[in-house]
Amino acid sequence: MARSRGKNRALIAVAHSLLVTVYSFTTASQPYRDLGLDYFDRLNKGQLEKSLVSRLEKLGHLGHKVTLEPKTAAA
Repeated sequence: MARSRGKNRALIAVAHSLLVTVYSFTTASQPYRDLGLDYFDRLNKGQLEKSLVSRLEKLGHLGHKVTLEPKTAAA
């Protein structure tokens, strides 16, 4: 953002984001609850799977062969 709009505007944008976040924390009637590092992964598992498969397929040009098989149930 700093490259396209300038350093001062980027600084103001970051400060605004922080101010909005702090305001929302202070006005909420419930305590802060951390959603966890994998929150977005759990939110949309299908998109995560597509993204990871795509990244693995891109390794093919580096001389790797990738094979995906469904997980079998333990006997």
